Amino acid sequence: MSDEFTSRAITQTVVSQTDIPPRFPDLSNPIWTGIQGIGTIIAILLSVLAIIVTIRVATKRKVLMYQILSQGPLPGLRSPAASTKIISLKLGRRVITNPDVVILKFANTGELPIEPSDYEMPIQVTFVDSNAHIYEAYTTESHPPSLQLNATANGGTVTLEKTLINDHNWFHLQIIGTQLSGPFRVEGYIKGVRSIDQFIEIDIGTDIAVPIVGFFLRPILFFFPRRFRRRIR
Repeated sequence: MSDEFTSRAITQTVVSQTDIPPRFPDLSNPIWTGIQGIGTIIAILLSVLAIIVTIRVATKRKVLMYQILSQGPLPGLRSPAASTKIISLKLGRRVITNPDVVILKFANTGELPIEPSDYEMPIQVTFVDSNAHIYEAYTTESHPPSLQLNATANGGTVTLEKTLINDHNWFHLQIIGTQLSGPFRVEGYIKGVRSIDQFIEIDIGTDIAVPIVGFFLRPILFFFPRRFRRRIR
C-alpha cells in the first residue's frame, strides 16, 4: 500500500514539474527578434570602427594641404561695373596699379609633424601667367599664433621658409601683386608628403542628398580626413 502511494506521489511530482512554464524568454517573439537585429548591427558597426581605428593608428603619415580662401581684385577697390577703372595701392614707396590679392590656407592634416629637416624643397606658390608679379607675401592668421613663416617674393613665385608645422597646425598666406587671378601651382618636396593638394570641405549633412545616410556615416567619417582632395592643374 505504501509503495503504491509513493509511486503515485512521484508520478504527480514529475507531472507537476513538467507543467512549470519555462524561465527563458520566448525568442520567437517579434520584439526579441528586433532586439537581436539591432544588437547585430551595433556589433558590426563597432567592429568596423575598431578596424578603422587600427588602420588609422598603424598608418600615421604627414599630410600638407591648402585651401583657396580668396583670389582676385583687392576687395573694395574694384567692382565688375568698374573693372577697367585704374586703382592704385601704395605699399611703402611702391605704387601698385589694379592690385590682386590671394589668400591661401595651409594646414597639416596628418598625424605627424613636418620638421624643418623634412624639406628637400621649400613650399612655393607659382603663378602660371608670365605677367604675374608679386610685391608682398606674408602670413596673417595661424594656429598656434606663434606659427609665423617668412615669405620671399620673386617675380610670380612665393617661397616659404622651412619651418616646423605640427599636426593640426595651419596658417594663412596673403599674396599681393598684379595679374594673380589666373591658375597657380603649389609645389614642394617634403619627406613623407606625397604631394601638396588642395582641399575642399564638404558637409555630409547638407551637401549630400540623403541626410539619413549622412547621419549614419558621420561616426565612420570622423576617423577619416574630412576633406576631399583635388589638385589644381
